[in-house]
Amino acid sequence: MEPIRAELSSEDALLDIVLAEELVNITRLLGNLAYDLGSDPETLRRHMKSLQKIDHITQMQLAIAQMLRSREPASERIAAVTLQDMATRLSDMLEKLKAGESPLHIA
Repeated sequence: MEPIRAELSSEDALLDIVLAEELVNITRLLGNLAYDLGSDPETLRRHMKSLQKIDHITQMQLAIAQMLRSREPASERIAAVTLQDMATRLSDMLEKLKAGESPLHIA
């Protein structure tokens, strides 16, 4: 695994912005899909919990996009995340990385 860099080059910062925009585009597609599925009363009735999970995923994606766009310190970016479960996971993973552990789940 490549070591994590403390400093980002200008190109890396630009890539973060591009990735953030791509996440927003993916989120829009996923949101449209959820809307289409939810427009059918039978599908909505049978799959309400799954559609709610899609909404949660889109919120997480938008939070990641916002974090990628920001140049604030990591702690401030995590503090700005309004999804508490996600903020906790991010804080925990960041602490593990700083301690030299690998919290990454590689499939």
